[in-house]
Amino acid sequence: MPIILFLKMLMSMAVHSSTGTKLFAALAVSTACLWLVGTVGSDLLSRNDVSIHRSATAKSERGHWTLAHWITAKVKPPLTAKKILLWMDMARRGTDRTFGQVSRFISANPT
Repeated sequence: MPIILFLKMLMSMAVHSSTGTKLFAALAVSTACLWLVGTVGSDLLSRNDVSIHRSATAKSERGHWTLAHWITAKVKPPLTAKKILLWMDMARRGTDRTFGQVSRFISANPT
């Protein structure tokens, strides 16, 4: 899935770059998430689910990660947008995710 590779590249930029590049990467990831939710949402998600993912993305942008994960948990079944939010959470500076959690996520989502 090309969008996932693009998002992984942006998150790598966000973690390993200057402040300006980090801000750009964070904005690009947020935009890509909203695009993905809108694109995927038309076929796979209800309007309510799209609204939930947009709300979760907004919460994550403000640093409210626990609330963002709680919000996306309402969507059944969990889809790509939930994985993107989880990746954003794992890739951010100061995350409380363990190395094992990140490793398992990458192994389960190689592309």
